[in-house]
This record gives sequence, structure tokens and C-alpha cells, in this order.
Amino acid sequence: MEKRIDNLIKKKGKRNGISGILMISILIMAVSLLISCGDKPEEGKGAEADSDIQGNLTSSNDSPDEGMQDAGDLNESSEGGEPEGNGAENPKAEQDFNYNHEYNEMLRCYEGDVYLAREDGIRRVKDGEGEEELIYENSYRARRGMELYQNYLYFCGSVSKEGQEAATVYRMDLNTLAVEDMLADISTQFDLLYRVSIYESNLYVARDYGARIGFELNEKGAITGWLDDKADDFLYREYNDYMELEWQKMNARSDDAYWEMVEETGKRYQAIMDVAACREMLEGNQVVSQYKDELLRSLFLEKEDGTYEYLCDMADYPVIVTETGIYYGANEGGDIWYVDYNTKEARLFFEKDADAWAEILLANYDADYVYLLESRYLGTESQGFPEMERELIRVPRQGGAGETVYRFEEGFNTVGGTGFYMHCGVYDKRMYFEEHETIGLLQNADEKSAKPTKEEG
Repeated sequence: MEKRIDNLIKKKGKRNGISGILMISILIMAVSLLISCGDKPEEGKGAEADSDIQGNLTSSNDSPDEGMQDAGDLNESSEGGEPEGNGAENPKAEQDFNYNHEYNEMLRCYEGDVYLAREDGIRRVKDGEGEEELIYENSYRARRGMELYQNYLYFCGSVSKEGQEAATVYRMDLNTLAVEDMLADISTQFDLLYRVSIYESNLYVARDYGARIGFELNEKGAITGWLDDKADDFLYREYNDYMELEWQKMNARSDDAYWEMVEETGKRYQAIMDVAACREMLEGNQVVSQYKDELLRSLFLEKEDGTYEYLCDMADYPVIVTETGIYYGANEGGDIWYVDYNTKEARLFFEKDADAWAEILLANYDADYVYLLESRYLGTESQGFPEMERELIRVPRQGGAGETVYRFEEGFNTVGGTGFYMHCGVYDKRMYFEEHETIGLLQNADEKSAKPTKEEG
């Protein structure tokens, strides 16, 4: 095990700025901490979950140059979508934009209302304005996940079975707010369920270390039976095999077995976002990564016919997969790049201030902007901890200058090594967090808050 941790440190140690020392500690702790929770931020509760063991990607502080163009090319037109243009907001794009995407996992929008997954239950923001209202109370410390199907909202939660607390999948009728346990008639008892997905009338949910199980849904959205997760056509078969190998690798009884599995995982493709969500958005295609070397992974577009199209190389970094291309980090905590599916061209999207000791992390996106978290190192506090300044930056999806829309209060800590990635939601000029009050996104750089100010509806 000592050699395995040394291997992780060797790979993860090549990082920019302040993130190196912190990330090594996070990696070691991640072996024992798979998921945690989120809560209504005003009550100061909650923690967060992993995003299906995101730490499988490797890291780099070197920027690949192959196929890349510099920032000066951002405003030139291309055959693909984004980045292009002057960065002005596009009302039509916002009207057509689907906010129920992978990175908005903590919220779902239905007929103008916003539904939020909190530790104490499901909350609603009527018409997307005003305060959160608890419409279904159910304590659950793991990631619930939420998905819409017809007029139903599916989510994970806790249930009492045979005198013991277990996990289940609930369904809420959004017309009546009635809730039912979808797994009530299934004899199997689950200790942990999270990350609900629905694709082609099948419901999928993560269990334990991230492997998916599946259920058939009828025309009314009710579960009618299990899917065979060992079948060749099971949607998550390749994904489950990869996760199983990762789990075995962490629990290998000998170093020889461990290194054999390291070599085997390096040959396989790994989904970089939820398989069902990706295939739904990309009409049957999905984005996967494969080990390239100890510094980089290569990204591919896996076509519906089983072929792979190379896109770019990336570091161990949160990525955002959109309908037109991918935002990613070419080096750890540094510049953000964008690669287009059609042209296969990688372009510099956001350049970090070279004079600042700072880390840039992707957070989320909407119809008009990509949101970034900048953590800037200011010095060392009296207790020896680093003093940080954290700001939320938005950059037009078409390209352009970044704009600071919020400065977080002094001493506020983000979620692990990936910031707010998969731990926030954006809808209608608001950003919702799992461990922070909701903020408005309309203020300009001169209105940055030194402490949280809750937006009143």
C-alpha cells in the first residue's frame, strides 16, 4: 500500500501553484470517503459527494500544444459552435437551453419551478424566485441525484425497511406533489443509492462504489423489472467493468496484482460524465478518456457505431461537456481550453493571470456563460494555514473577457479539490450551492460581495 500511495503522490505531485500539497492529502483521504451530503445552506449543514470517483484522471502542469490555437483565434468564425462572437447574451439560446443537465445535478426545472435536492428533503423555488420551500421532508446524507421523466421527479432518499434504515428511489408527481417509493416491492435492500439517470425509458442509479444498476420503466414511469447489468447491451456495462477494476485495484492483496490492474485500467476508456446524460445530450454519442502518460489523458468522442474520434489531451481537471464541445484544463489549475466536436480544434478559452498565484477550476455553465472558481493565494495566516481569496468568474460561452460576479467571504472553504464542480446549480441568473447561500448573478465586478447576501424574491 505504501508503494501505491507513493505512486499517487508521484503522479499528483506535478501540479501548479498551491494545489499540489492539498491535493495529495485529498487523494489519500478519498480511499475511505466515497460520498457525503448536501443540505439547505442557511442551516449550515451538509457535506458533499464524489462525482463517481473523479480522482481516476491523472494530472499535469504541462500544456499540450498539438492542434491548439492561441487566444487571438477566439473571435474567428468556425464550422463548430462556441467560442465565437462578442459574448453578448443570447435570449433565444437561453429560451432553448436545457437547464436539466449533468452539472446541474442538484436542481431540476419543471414548468418554471426549481426543485432542489437538499439533505433534509426536496425543496421548491416557485417560479424560480423567492425562498426555498420544503415540499418533501426526508433526511439523506448521500447525494440524492434527481431526474425528470414525464411529470415525475425521481430522486434517492432514505426509507425504513424491516426496522432498519435503507436507501431507495422515490418518485414525486409534480402536479400533486405526491411521493411514492419506487423500490417498495423489491426485496433487495440497499445501503447506499445515488445519482439517478433515465435514458430510453430505463432508470439507472449508482450504488456503493459507483457501479450502476438499472430498472425498466413502463409508459407511466413505473418500475416493471430489473435490467441485467451483466448483459452486453447494458448501458453502463463498460463503465461498471472499469469501476469494478478500480475497486479491485484499491483493494489488491499484492503489489504485483495492483500494478497489473494499473496497466489494465490504462488500456480502457473511461466515461468522463454520466453515460446516460451524455448519450441523451449527444444523441447516442459519449465522451470518454484514456490514459496517455503519467501527465495526461486523451479525450475521445465515442460514436454510436462504436468508433472513436480523438479530440484533445487534458490534465486531471474537472471538465464540462456541452452539446457543442468540451471545456477542460490543459494543465492543472491553470488555463481553460475548449475543443469543438466538429472541427476537432482546441482553442484557449480563458487564460489565467500569469502573475497571480491562483488556481482556476470549472464550476458550471448555462446558455450564455461558463462559470469558473478562482482561488487566489494571499499569504499565510497566523495558524499556518494559507489565506485565500475566492471569486466566481463568468466567461461568455462565445469567448471574451472574464467578469467577476461574486467574491466569497473570507475564510469560506470550497468543496475538496474540485471546488464547486457538481456542487452547484445555475438557473435564471441565480446560482444555488450545497454549502453556501444562493447568490444572484446580475451584479458586476464593482458589486462583489465581501460576505454572502441572500437574494430576496
